[in-house]
Order: sequence, then structure tokens, then C-alpha cells
Amino acid sequence: MNRDGFLYSAALGATFEGYLADRVILLLKVRQRCAFGSPTGVFHTELGFGLRFIIN
Repeated sequence: MNRDGFLYSAALGATFEGYLADRVILLLKVRQRCAFGSPTGVFHTELGFGLRFIIN
């Protein structure tokens, strides 16, 4: 498949944060991406987890 193509996409995301302690936060990030014109598929979901430490 040797042809030119144009990809365009849109994304919708959300971030959730919850305190585990006074200075420790648990993060959850979710993003749904729609990539039209892609041979790999249209919808892609991205998940992310993390910890945030507050140093002050």
C-alpha cells in the first residue's frame, strides 16, 4: 500500500486525583483518541497512573 494519506484526530481526556496522605496524591489519566484515516484503527485508549509528592 504505497499511497498518500491524510490523518486527522481528536482527543477527549480526563484526570482524576485522590489524596493518599497529606502530601501524596494518586493520579489516574484517561484519554480517548479518534484517529480517522489511519489503517491501524479509529479509536485508541490511553491510560496513565502516577504518584505526585508535594515537597514544601
